[in-house]
This record gives sequence, C-alpha cells and structure tokens, in this order.
Amino acid sequence: MHMYHFFTISYYKQRVIIIGLIAFQCFYLTAQNNDILSDIMNGQFNDYEIINQSGINTSALEFSPCIYLDSLVYVANGRTEGRKSKSQAASYFNLYKTFIDQENHLVGETPLSGVLNSTFHEGPLTFNKEGTEVFFTRNNQVEGARNQKKMNLSIFTSTKVNGIWSKPIELFASNNEFSFCHPSLNSAGDRLYFSSNMPGGYGNYDLYFIEKVTGIWSSPINVGSVVNTGDNELFPNLLSDETLSFSSNRPNGLGGLDIYVAELKDGKAYSTELLPEPLNSGSDDISLVISPDPSVAFFTSSRPGGAGQDDIYAILPKKQKPSTPVDQSFVVMDSIKLKRLANVTITISTDDGNPVYSGLTDRNGSLKAKLQEGKSYKYETTILGYKKVQNNFIPGQAMTLRLLSDACISLKGVAMDKEKNKPLPNIEVNLVLDCEDEVMTRITDGSGVFEFCVPQDCRSFISSRAKDYYDLKLNLATMTEEKQITLEFIKEQVSILKDPIKVGGTIILENIYYDFNKSTIRPGTERELNELATLLEQNPNMEIKLVAHTDSRGDAKENVTLSLSRAQEAKNYLISKGVGGDKISIEGRGETQPRNRCKDGVNCTEEEHQYNRRMEVIIKKK
Repeated sequence: MHMYHFFTISYYKQRVIIIGLIAFQCFYLTAQNNDILSDIMNGQFNDYEIINQSGINTSALEFSPCIYLDSLVYVANGRTEGRKSKSQAASYFNLYKTFIDQENHLVGETPLSGVLNSTFHEGPLTFNKEGTEVFFTRNNQVEGARNQKKMNLSIFTSTKVNGIWSKPIELFASNNEFSFCHPSLNSAGDRLYFSSNMPGGYGNYDLYFIEKVTGIWSSPINVGSVVNTGDNELFPNLLSDETLSFSSNRPNGLGGLDIYVAELKDGKAYSTELLPEPLNSGSDDISLVISPDPSVAFFTSSRPGGAGQDDIYAILPKKQKPSTPVDQSFVVMDSIKLKRLANVTITISTDDGNPVYSGLTDRNGSLKAKLQEGKSYKYETTILGYKKVQNNFIPGQAMTLRLLSDACISLKGVAMDKEKNKPLPNIEVNLVLDCEDEVMTRITDGSGVFEFCVPQDCRSFISSRAKDYYDLKLNLATMTEEKQITLEFIKEQVSILKDPIKVGGTIILENIYYDFNKSTIRPGTERELNELATLLEQNPNMEIKLVAHTDSRGDAKENVTLSLSRAQEAKNYLISKGVGGDKISIEGRGETQPRNRCKDGVNCTEEEHQYNRRMEVIIKKK
C-alpha cells in the first residue's frame, strides 16, 4: 500500500488519509472454533492455498474484507457511481458488498447503504453482532492552521431502524490535531478498539479501547506496550473477545505492514506474535478476518501477482484429490534397544473396525501395505513379549513403531513452551537411567510428544535442551505404573540488554573472564556471549563491533595485541554459535581506557584488574 505516507496531507492538496481507509476492520463475532487461525499461528499452511479473489479485484484498490451477516463488505475505489469523473472515482473510497459462494469465493458487487457512503471517504467499520449498530471511519473536515481546511479521521456511528440506517453522528468530538480510526467492537458491544495518534502514546499511531458503562463510553485506554511501539500500530480487528489482530510497520517484520495477533486480558494485551509466511509477505498485508466457515479466512495484500495495487485474498483448504492407492511402509523396533523386530503382526482396519490388511514384518522389521491415499485407518501390533500398540493414521509417510517390552513401564510426555503454551517439535529428550548406567534419547514429534519405556524399580531423570530455551532437568521417582509428564521450557532472557537497542549504543559484557596475559576465555564464563548470540539471532539485521580491553599490567603495545586476540576469540565463539562473521568487526584497545584507578605503577588487587578486562559491544546497525 504505497499510499501510506498520505496520512497527514491536507485538504487543500486534495488528498486524503488513505491509510485510514485501508484498514476496513468490520467485525461480526459468532460462536465458532477458529480452526484456521490455530493453523495460521502455528505456521501450518500445507493444507491451505492462498487465492486472489478475481471475482471482485480490479486494477484499482480492493481491501479490508469484513464478514457482515451473510455477506462480505470491503473498501474500493475506481467505481464511477455518484462521481463526476474517472479521476474523482479513482481518488475516493466507498464501501461495497459481495457474497461468498459455495466454493468460498467472492462474487458480485453492490454499493453499501447510501447513508453510510458519502461525498467524503468511508472505510474501517465494525458492526454489533445483530448488525443493527455500526461504527465506521470517515474523513472529517476540520479547521487547520491559518483557517485552512484539513482532513482528519474520525469515528462515526449509526443505528438501523426498520431496515434504514440513521444519520451518522461523531463518536468523538472533532479534533484538528489528531485522528480516531479503525474501530472494532467486541461481542457484547461494550468495548471498542481503535487506532489514534493522540498525544501520550508510545509512537505515532497506537491502539486504544473504550468501554461502555451504564450507557456511557469511557475515556480512551491505551492497549499497552506489549502491542504499541515507537512505530505505527493500526487496523485492530477482534478475531474473538480474547484475540486481536492488527498491522504494524515495526522493524524485524517481513516488509511493509505485517499482520500480528495479540492475546488480551481485561482489554489489554499480554502477548504479541508476528504471523508467519505465506500470510505475511514482503509487501503490505492487513485485515485478517475469519469466515463464518472456520476453515476459511480473507485478508488484503499488495504482494506481486495481483490484479491491482491492493487485492483481497482467500485462504482456503486445498481440494482433496481423488483417492489413489499408495504403499504404506512400517518399521517396528524395540523401544529401549532400538532393535528392529521381525514377525510382528500388523493388522490394519478402517475407522469403523473393518479389517483391510494383516501381515508380518520381515527380518528387517519392515512391512508394506497398499492402502487408499487420504483415507483414515487404524493399525494394531501383536507379538509375544511386547505390549500392543494401536493408533489412527492416514497413509503417506513411512511410520516407525516402537514397542514396549512387557517388563518395562511406559513414560509418555510432551515438551511445551511454558509462556505460549505451545508444543515444541524436534526437541532432544534424554532419559538417564541410574540402574543400567544408560542414556535413552528421543526426538519429540510434530506435537511435541515423546515416549520411553522405563525398567521397573529404576530411578531416572530427564535431561533436555532446546535452542533459545534454558536447559531443563527433571528427576523422576522409581516408577511402578505408567506415567505422563509435561516438560515446560522457559525462553532464554537476554540479561545483558540494559537499555533499548539503538545505533551507537554500547553493551558491556562484565563477566567474560580471561587469565592474565592470555586470550582464551575461561571455561564456564561464556554465558554473556551465549546471550549475545541469542540477541543477534533475534535481530537478524544487527551488526556489531567487539572492543576488548586489558588491565594495565604488561607492555602497553603487547596489551593492544592481546586485546585484539581476545576480541577475535569472542568473534570466533559467536561464529561457532551460528552468527555470521560478516556481522562482527573487532578492535583491541589494550590498557588505554581503564575503568578505575589501576594504571601503570598503581598497586591494585586482582579483582580491580579483572574489572578492566572487559568486552564492549557497540551497535553499528540494528
């Protein structure tokens, strides 16, 4: 949306605040399971396709879809009804309605109510769940400096009586200094979110909400710093009463405006997450809405390949292909010894229990069965000395079945992100057995699940580590029966960061220790370098300079060489942690900049000298 920078152009230049219209956030909340939202937030797009809605998109602008009753409403320009010329039609934005057909595509177009569409620009709006009350954004002509006219954004409201919308009235008093825009109403109709550049926020445009108490709206309340930044937060849209989507041009996104989702409690946000590709792209992406069919969503993007500048896209489930036979492979193994098991009977049946196949694994523990692609089945294993295993599956990927000996006890678990309450796949989990001096290792599956078979009367403990999380250790008592556990991983915190990241800023690493006249980092003192590696990973555009200092003992020229070697040693360590070497430059300043009295000729303690042996991190690019 290349018109972003027209936010403040005046009326006399005959331009408008286009960005206020590009966030048409209409909201009609119904009781539903947001299946597609869960998949989007987990980055699971394999079963979906993103389709340009060519039935309504043109070379002009179509954006900000909104589910309203049995239709979808959006904002567009380039239409000539009620306009004097094509150029005027191209400049002005109105509201239009389309329908969702049986294939979840958008077809047909009619203007929304003439009372809501005016000679000004209309855009972002929200309805109550009955569809009888609307709050919407409109350009509002106010007095500017030197009696000039200027166009700010304001929120208007209207009610429908006997099928007719009333004359809109302003929700907030007219203001010639700042704007109110992008309303989104909760299901009870008593909390309204919006965006504004009013004074007192965290940046340019922040998200706010107001609450209705005994029929009166409160003063605006800032949603908080979890959502709002020094950049622009716009287009709030409630996906549920506890989930708010919005767009922001903050750094570290994918490009332009990106769609984020915030979790809410008592109106304010307590967590924020950037939605992944391919929903977000290198272009502007806004206005995510969930269809009444919870497997379908719509949004707006200016990504390449569309019909015009901004287009409406649908996220749809991929159509099922006709069922064809596929070879399903099984490998059966002993869960503890990881030895392949021959002569295991595998019985396969349909979901309703009708057997379709039964066979024995060969000497390599393998078996193949020809089944129908895309159809759900259930397998069951049988072999003397091992417990039966049964589960549902859909043919396609090869499966490894691990059988538990009758002489051991099942320990099942799941690895979770404690803060986000989300499963962690591909995590290494180690079970250390005291009784057998053995370590068993498992890798969590796509749902974060793992399983061990623990010998009876054997003490053990779990040891696990995950990238960007603190290491985890869990002692287990002697097991006498099957057990299920949850491993809660806590995200590593970057404690070296005392102030906001800014170019030219300095981070001092206080606890990297070197022995006198040596460049090797003392073992066990790498924690701050690990945190620096995490910080660089979290900020992929950041570039730094490592500046090393020595104490005053030894030759001054040799200390410059020594400090440069220490900086190089730290750089090598960061590279070993996956940081690109091109992001790091180094410098050695020797004893030239002590932090205390310990200069040449001054008698100091070892602790005082240690205080001067330090590493500084200068931010060159963030």
